[in-house]
Formats: sequence, C-alpha cells, structure tokens
Amino acid sequence: MSKKESDFEGDEGNPNIPEITHDILAVMQNFQASAHTQKSMTGRERMRLYGAKSRNLGLITAALNIAQRNPYYMPAHFSLPDMTEAVRRLKEMGQLTMILEQFLKLANDELLTASDRAYHDALLIYRNLQTQHRSRVPGVSVLFEELSQFFARSPRRPGEAEPTERERERDLERLPHGKADGETVIPNAE
Repeated sequence: MSKKESDFEGDEGNPNIPEITHDILAVMQNFQASAHTQKSMTGRERMRLYGAKSRNLGLITAALNIAQRNPYYMPAHFSLPDMTEAVRRLKEMGQLTMILEQFLKLANDELLTASDRAYHDALLIYRNLQTQHRSRVPGVSVLFEELSQFFARSPRRPGEAEPTERERERDLERLPHGKADGETVIPNAE
C-alpha cells in the first residue's frame, strides 16, 4: 500500500451530508424566526455592541447577583427580570456557540481532507494527460489544453519576475512619499 493510499484509508465520505445540510438549514431558519435579532447585523452594528468575554462575563454575573440580593439599590428604570433573561440567553448562546465552533472545526477538517484528496487526483489526471500530450497521443491535446488553463501564468516581460502581492502593497504605500525600494519613483515637483 502506498503512502497516499494509507493517508486516506477509511475515507469513504459521509452519505448523510445532504441530510445534515438540510437539517442545519431548517434549524437556522427556526432559530432566526425566534431570535431577538431578526436580521443579520452589519460589521459596524457588531462593533457597537459589547461582547461577553471571560472578564465581562464575570462582571455580568457579579452584577446580577448583587441586583438579586439588593434590589433596593437599583436604578428606577432597571428591570431585574430583563437582566435575568438576558444572562440566561447569554449562557445558552455561549454553550451553543461552543458546540457550533466544534462542529465547524469538524466540518473544516472534512473539507480540507476532501479537497486535498480531490486536488491530488486532479493533479494525477493532469500529469497523466501531460505525459500523453508530450508523447503525441491522438485526441489528448484538447483534454490537456482544457486543464492547462488552470496552470497558465500571467504574461511577463522577458527577464522580469512578477511582483508579489506584498511587494505591490509596499510599493503602493511608498509612492505618495516619492520612494519605492529606496529609489525615487515619482520625482518631486520643483
């Protein structure tokens, strides 16, 4: 058995994935219908809200305990039942989020495994067609050219390497200052 075969041993896939996907979508629709936020929040809306990390969660729990033991010190507009309900929802959503993060990790691991397997198989097919194309096997040219488009490089000037994304961003940041790679790119107007 080769190394490649042993890496994917027992990897027959899960035939229940379409059913699981359907069930998750149904649960999401049900959850959204009963959620307190009826729409997806934008990034700006999320930034305005306080998240409950461990330190904030400690503050929230301590404040709730104080409010329950000492209701006569609370502001007039404060509602203990509302805060109790918010803390209950917070704990439930924390548990749900933790479970969903674990599920997401499992799904991502499965996605990576499946995509790695599929990519290696696609490369195997490409290399096989490439070898047959070089050997001038009739009818293979069209098939090889179809896959070759995924390996095509962008046109370059002779002897010049294509700049990386990081190099492009660096040069773009240096242009307003008149310098890129230590040389003046935009001469200062005098």
